[in-house]
Amino acid sequence: MSAPVSTSLRAALSILIFSLCSVAIAVDTTNVPPLFGYAPVDIRVMDSLTMRPVVGATVIPQCLGGTPYETNSYRTDTNGLVKAIFYENGFVAVRVIKDGYVNSVTALVESTNRVVKLRKVQP
Repeated sequence: MSAPVSTSLRAALSILIFSLCSVAIAVDTTNVPPLFGYAPVDIRVMDSLTMRPVVGATVIPQCLGGTPYETNSYRTDTNGLVKAIFYENGFVAVRVIKDGYVNSVTALVESTNRVVKLRKVQP
């Protein structure tokens, strides 16, 4: 036979359960929109001397704190263009690699006309 639970113990348990539920509700983020969204960013890779598109260059977004960009890489098309994914309104930095050219790490601050100019390797 179990002992009866006192009124003060019931009140204490009720307050504890209410407190735990309040904390759980306070940290529930299922209905909170993310702080950042993702957006495509057009980046053009050009030869620094001829200003012609560099076809087939590898563009690797650089991780600038809390971003998994280095898991993504992109190849430029026939116009030297890639459409890379970055945080909206974020800082854009890329590493660009192409045989015959000096590798480049470039920060692209402007929201339009994002161009990386590669310099050919001198023999």
